[in-house]
Amino acid sequence: MIEKVGLQSAYRFGSFAIAGASIILAAAPENFLTAYLSAGLFGCAYIFLTGVLLVWGIRVFIKNASLGIGVPFLLLAVGQVLGSLFAGVFIESWGYPASFILYGLMGVAAAFLAPEKR
Repeated sequence: MIEKVGLQSAYRFGSFAIAGASIILAAAPENFLTAYLSAGLFGCAYIFLTGVLLVWGIRVFIKNASLGIGVPFLLLAVGQVLGSLFAGVFIESWGYPASFILYGLMGVAAAFLAPEKR
């Protein structure tokens, strides 16, 4: 997909997909079909975005590909730790639906932090 539509469009697609998964779950958490759809979409989008971030990292660190792989994985791990920590606080304060909508909106905002076209 990166070769067909570009890195920026692939990143935006993945960001909107992962954001949509969170918002779908918040919309109807009691519906098992919706929950499975959300989980499947989230998993696919997460794996897709991981690949996109690796390609992006390698393109940024063109002379040191190992750094281009290491930095995105490190930042993903840091994001997971901090995201989980804040999610627990938000869920305790606001409940699940509002927290998942917040994280969905953060995913939409992240779509606009796509790499620049060259």
